[in-house]
Amino acid sequence: MKFRTTGILLLIALTIGAFIWFFERHAGDTETRKLESRLVLDVDPGRIDWFQIETTNYLVSCERDGKTWTMIEPVHTRANAGEIQKILSYLEDWQRRETIRAEDIKKSGLDRGDYGVHIPKLKMTLRSDGEEQEFRVGRNTPLGEDLYVQVAGKSDIFAASTNLWSVIPEETTLLRSRRVFDGVPSDIRRFHLKRKDGLLEAKRSETQGWVLEQPMHGRANMAFVNDLLFSFFSAGVEAFVFDEASELSPYGLDTPRAQISLWTDEDQEPQVLLLGDVKEDAAELVYAMREGGKTVIAVQESLLTSASMDAAVLRDRRLTDMDERAVSYLQIIAGEESLSLQKDDAGSWSLVKPVQRKAEDSLVWDLVTMWAQVGIKDFVADDAVNLAEYGLSPPVFELNFFATPPSLETVMSTNTQEVVDAVADGADGNTVTSIRIALGSVDAEKERLMVQVGHTPSVVAVDLRMLRRLSVTPSFYFDREVLALAAEDIREIKLQSSGLTQMVARADTEEFRIAEDSGRNGALLVSGQVQTLLDTLQSLEAESFVPQHPEGLSAYGLDQPEGELTLGLTGEAGISKSLIMGAPLDEHGVYAMIRGQDVIFVLSTTLRDTLMDPLYAANFDSGGQADAPTTPMHVEP
Repeated sequence: MKFRTTGILLLIALTIGAFIWFFERHAGDTETRKLESRLVLDVDPGRIDWFQIETTNYLVSCERDGKTWTMIEPVHTRANAGEIQKILSYLEDWQRRETIRAEDIKKSGLDRGDYGVHIPKLKMTLRSDGEEQEFRVGRNTPLGEDLYVQVAGKSDIFAASTNLWSVIPEETTLLRSRRVFDGVPSDIRRFHLKRKDGLLEAKRSETQGWVLEQPMHGRANMAFVNDLLFSFFSAGVEAFVFDEASELSPYGLDTPRAQISLWTDEDQEPQVLLLGDVKEDAAELVYAMREGGKTVIAVQESLLTSASMDAAVLRDRRLTDMDERAVSYLQIIAGEESLSLQKDDAGSWSLVKPVQRKAEDSLVWDLVTMWAQVGIKDFVADDAVNLAEYGLSPPVFELNFFATPPSLETVMSTNTQEVVDAVADGADGNTVTSIRIALGSVDAEKERLMVQVGHTPSVVAVDLRMLRRLSVTPSFYFDREVLALAAEDIREIKLQSSGLTQMVARADTEEFRIAEDSGRNGALLVSGQVQTLLDTLQSLEAESFVPQHPEGLSAYGLDQPEGELTLGLTGEAGISKSLIMGAPLDEHGVYAMIRGQDVIFVLSTTLRDTLMDPLYAANFDSGGQADAPTTPMHVEP
């Protein structure tokens, strides 16, 4: 019994659900049909490809090809697609307020002429998919709120809103395009500007952006080119002066003051605009005409000003478009000398030739960033015949920036030009991008330096201060940190200074004690000196480096050092390292080096004193006996 009741309830629920679905579905269809039945026309704006409007004042027809509308009558010219879309969109939703049946017209003793549709105020024909539909607009209804409308092929007359007149233009010029150029600035791939100062040509490159080709060759300023193109496309027709002009001399268009040619594709014909004389009755306007057309228009004189701008304004004043973050290898050449620096994955720089040593990161990064961001101070020569005149053949310095490091075999080549050529050509198996910057003579009076980028004949000048941080001396780039040791890796310390030898070592408890074999029974550790020494050795930085020392170590007092600090090490730090102190450079610094390394550097006298201070001192009473045992010192690792 329960199963039967449940089945009946389920059947009832399904029946109700089906009824609701059917009702709502058909209710929606009914509403749509009701709406469609109230429309004056069956119009799909996207399918209309031709229309004609005839009023008591004019006749105009327009045709569409793809997305482009063209006015056919009364003149063949570009049409205003926005205005056309507004008309078609209105007609799509134009609703009838009342339908006057044919039989009612007959019964009332009237005819269609009484509604004004025989001699209409407006007749419009629309074509889509090869089929046409026409409607006529007669007089207003007695109260003036609506229009009488008759659609061709239908015997009824409709009353529809007078708002139609808000979208129907009062004159044909409103349906003409007022755009001077079609498209958008981003579509342009090339442009030419002909004017009294000569031809200006620019082309968009996929890799370099905009490039000037005439009257000079070089990168163009992207922002300035975009502003120029925007001024072209934002210009509008201020007035339609004369259609079907056969004589151009009255407008100065037979010998135009400027000509703008824009290409969207190299294989297509450009859009060309001729600019002539100032309009007689409006000093802020100039006559213009599209090449191949016959309509003289007037545009703002600012368009002529833009087309006549100095080509130098468009030049990119960046020396290169190099991204400093992408540079991973740098070669500096000066005559027969050269050095190379390479960046690792962590962004740290090292010298790789002629010596291999950690470089001062901040110094190299400053150098790379300076040259990546340097601006051109002056354009000296666009087509230099004699580069030697500017100190560029051969250059004083040559900088080669690479995005991909060359192979080790290439790096170690003794021929610097082979390195440049191999890396630039990708001959060593790497896909690379390189930028060559050659530095020439100095113009001290104008504080500028002659520069050539790549192997082009162009010579530019940059600020003389760009010579800073530039050298082919390897030690110039050395990392100033000459010693870096973890405190826990230092197990023994031996200090030799002024005939004094002191030794301390870690005990099993990790505390530093005076070494048992030091022979200094009764001595006391100087409070805090070992800890100060350990702290200092964790990062020992030089003041400067000695570039070359062919005369040997004696000239620096390092053959017989005045002091030596030997560190017994453990773990990856090695077995031991010895820091030796030589003669003073001046009152502020002393020469020093790590024994076994061929690098002499300068330490400050203050740092030297810290490193050479005694570690412990004897403490005797008046009888000459030690009054206290050796005091251990605990040092935190």
